[in-house]
Amino acid sequence: SILDPNGCAYVGFTGATGGVSAEQSILSWSMNADLPPPCTAELNFTEFDGLGWSIVGSAEFEGPEMVLTQAVSGQAGAAWWEDSVSLRDGFEVEFDFVLDGSADGIAFVIQSEGLAALGAGGSGLGYGTNGDAGITSSLAVEFDTFSFGFPSETPADHVAVHTQGVGENSPEDSAALAIAELAGDLNDTGPHTARVRYESGTMTVFVDGDEMISTAVDLDSILGDSILNPTGCAYIGFTGGTGGAVARQAIQNLRFTTQLGCVPVDFTQFVNWSSPVEVGSRVEWTFNGSGTGPINWDWKLNGADVVNGGAISGAGTRTLVIDPVGPEHAGQWDYGLHNECSGIGTGFFLEVIPSCVGDYNRDGGVDGDDVIQFFADWDAGLIAADVTGDEGVDGDDVIFFFERWDSGC
Repeated sequence: SILDPNGCAYVGFTGATGGVSAEQSILSWSMNADLPPPCTAELNFTEFDGLGWSIVGSAEFEGPEMVLTQAVSGQAGAAWWEDSVSLRDGFEVEFDFVLDGSADGIAFVIQSEGLAALGAGGSGLGYGTNGDAGITSSLAVEFDTFSFGFPSETPADHVAVHTQGVGENSPEDSAALAIAELAGDLNDTGPHTARVRYESGTMTVFVDGDEMISTAVDLDSILGDSILNPTGCAYIGFTGGTGGAVARQAIQNLRFTTQLGCVPVDFTQFVNWSSPVEVGSRVEWTFNGSGTGPINWDWKLNGADVVNGGAISGAGTRTLVIDPVGPEHAGQWDYGLHNECSGIGTGFFLEVIPSCVGDYNRDGGVDGDDVIQFFADWDAGLIAADVTGDEGVDGDDVIFFFERWDSGC
């Protein structure tokens, strides 16, 4: 009854006097119909497939990966969740990242400039200044992998929290609220796991389970109303950059929540495997899950905890590799995940069978090519020719090989 079908109405002012009087005047006025849109009060997700994200610059989605830069020079890329999010009451983001190359790094960024926001490439890491302008009204948690070696510059491979308030953000040390050097090399193809938690005015940053930074961050006073509207909203996303040095830089297994209580874990991906497998094969198993971090990934074989060493790598992570598979790896494999408030697990049985020794070159056929390849390796004393498995390359291997070759396997 007050708004016509187009949502329109009249606006104005009224006044009155009664037995007492007053001069009541409007001296100036303005009206703004472009109110900030409402934002998402709560946001929770555990994985992404490109839906709901706005990409800028060199960023793209490749399957389950958010690729910020390819291994090409002079790139800058960003990906933003398309809805602004209420952040004042706290949030937590956890993600894996894979950096393959030598530079320059990535960042998790909070900003209010908009969905087209993008900073400079190279040492700007897609959020900061570096010849081109940086993103205004932003805060960045950077994972920097390149250093020019200046005495005043933090060495390569460090994590830092950067902001210049409502101005253009900068990756310079002077713009950092906190910096921590990392002992390892992030450009080792990983994956590495990062977790950023903001609660009660404190931002804490973890890398591979280790707390690296805990610093006071007041998003309202540092970044002002230009980044947080009255409901405490801003855009969240990721940026990356390359300069003369390059790297393929990708985000995997992203989890974000504004509910900071402990969320029980659950599976989002199970191991996809069927046995049997041959002795000497390579297997790789991966599973994923959701829940409040930090999340611990568990593997057991016949009830015993699996540890790294020998043929096994990746114990304690979501991806386990056995290379090569041996008879000792047969049995009941259980895997699961747990956090501070819950745990969940499942498993499968692995059957290990002898390899087809006669098909020495593994081309699916038992023929003269296998004989040629076997004797080439045997003459060279290569361990591959130890088909008996006695840790020696000798005449017993020749006899064993021809017995298997003559039988067809």
